[in-house]
Amino acid sequence: MGFQETLTYLYGLDRFGMKLGLDNIRALLSRLGNPEDGLRFVHVAGTNGKGSVCAFLDSILRNSGYRVGLYTSPHLVRFNERIKVSGSEIPDADVVRLTEEIRPHAEVLAEKNKARHPTFFEFTTAMALRYFLEQKVDAVVLEVGLGGRLDATNIVLPEVAVITRLGYEHTEHLGRTIVRIAKEKAGIIKEGTATWTIEQPGLEAIDERCRELRAPLRLVGRDLTVSRQPLGTDGQRLLFTGSRSWDYRISLLGTYQAENAALAFGAVQELRSLGWRISETGVRKGFLKARWPARLQLYGRYPAVVLDSTHTTEGAEKLRESIEELFPKRRVHLVIGLLSDKDLAGIASHLSPPCSTVIATQPRTERAYPAERVARAFGAVNSVRIANPVEDAVEQAISMATPADVVLITGSLYTAGEASLHLEAWWKRCALEVIRRLKKMYLPGDFKTAELDSALGKIAREREDPFVVLVSTVISQRTTDTTTEAVAGQLFARFSSPGELASAPPEVLEDLIKPANFYKTKARAIKNIALRIHNDYNDVVPEDMKSLCQLPLVGRKTANCVRVYGYGIPSIPVDVHCHRIPNRIGIIRTKDERATEEALKSLLPKEHWLEINELFVRHGQTTCLPIRPNCASCKLADMCEYNLSRMQIAQENVSA
Repeated sequence: MGFQETLTYLYGLDRFGMKLGLDNIRALLSRLGNPEDGLRFVHVAGTNGKGSVCAFLDSILRNSGYRVGLYTSPHLVRFNERIKVSGSEIPDADVVRLTEEIRPHAEVLAEKNKARHPTFFEFTTAMALRYFLEQKVDAVVLEVGLGGRLDATNIVLPEVAVITRLGYEHTEHLGRTIVRIAKEKAGIIKEGTATWTIEQPGLEAIDERCRELRAPLRLVGRDLTVSRQPLGTDGQRLLFTGSRSWDYRISLLGTYQAENAALAFGAVQELRSLGWRISETGVRKGFLKARWPARLQLYGRYPAVVLDSTHTTEGAEKLRESIEELFPKRRVHLVIGLLSDKDLAGIASHLSPPCSTVIATQPRTERAYPAERVARAFGAVNSVRIANPVEDAVEQAISMATPADVVLITGSLYTAGEASLHLEAWWKRCALEVIRRLKKMYLPGDFKTAELDSALGKIAREREDPFVVLVSTVISQRTTDTTTEAVAGQLFARFSSPGELASAPPEVLEDLIKPANFYKTKARAIKNIALRIHNDYNDVVPEDMKSLCQLPLVGRKTANCVRVYGYGIPSIPVDVHCHRIPNRIGIIRTKDERATEEALKSLLPKEHWLEINELFVRHGQTTCLPIRPNCASCKLADMCEYNLSRMQIAQENVSA
């Protein structure tokens, strides 16, 4: 089978419906050799916040050096999102292979009784566990699918269990009272397994289960408290207090994420007590780097475009609270589509007040409310309209928003998934528009024939020699373009090949490049680079990234410069300009130059990579200066978040 055929088969398993019970999954895993027995788990149940807690735990463990398997559901866009190892989705080929390996076992179970055929969730749970064992993961962060007691994931013996905030969901299966729902969730607690949860309605059922099984019960609010300091759209600062105090920052937005982070931290402390080596640096980095799509996910700031997937009454209340905190007094244009088993009236009661416009839509599933029904529920809002499909609704909301407004897209995961695809395409169009305008300003002709003003551009145009580009890039580090150009000219007027440079006396090299900063260090590096290229590569500079980065004083930026300017290979050298400017404009949000390179590569087609460094260098030197940028003359001012935020602040000051 090919990948699409495999997905057709897997999604076709939905015809076997939902089976609450563990007999099927136990039988299937038994036939597969019980892969779960070779794995270590953190098991997470609850109504709201399961995914975020899993994301925090996965990130903290990975940043502490562990190889982590992450199993969550449902997926947003791609099936592969459900199963990840070390942050990477399971490859298509492994989905196909594992499906073909597991399918015969599923069919054997159904031979005598078709009702025994594994469901979609049972099959994918078995796939995940087998894949994690193959990948030799150190830990698995396992999210419950539905409930807990009878969920297919509940065949594991976890190191620690986590139960997040409870709410009314799937009441036909879990019960119609919060205590009954809590009993179902508490089913994941095992003999002696420490359990973290929060002080909340239904706690008595969780406490009773823990007492029965002699499982220590820890509470956020009693054993660990958390306070938060919002940092706008840059995240939140959290202060945990338990046996001592801890101060962390998280990037995930939303008032409710403090509670989720506290649960994750409690689980981390429990793992530490069991001997897991989870470093303080790992916790700090893990919290800061944790990402969870479609949970107050910010795509733009002016206007603020926010993607969420709230579909419960409790979640809607928290979403409203978060939007009002993040974007006070800003007009909100809401795009919403929900499944028909959700409390439409309850959700509308919480989300209507902050909205000036509601665009009701219907995701592509028969289970969704008609857009007309959703629109009627929001009748209290001044402007209510209908738009299908979801991408049209999103486009309408963005087009009617001013830079000061908020576009909020929420509802079912189906709605969020369809919106996500459209927003990713929209964001790429924005990034391409930035490049188009910069090219019009700085490279009106073909890149290869254009008069490039940067030092490397001039050197590459004049010499077209990868070795010259390599050495010039080393010289250029912490040195002005003018000095780089002059020093490189002097050096290569005297020595024209790696062999000649390799045999040059060190003091001669130092004297030739003396105007450059750190000239002694650079002279030694240049001589060593020349020696390596002469001895190991026959005077030919390698063009692959790995070999280049093994040369002295050569990192990714220098290697990429050689690939772009020396060989014309599509790459993105990221210097201070190339990192600073797209972050200032707002088309990416990255903390370091390596992340900037990856973000730009994912945003922009390969045919533009050769030009990107040159464009941002030129713009950074002429207009977008580090201090006091000339926004008035910038052709990107109308789409630059830095400029739009300045205008917004000025307008608020005038209004005040």
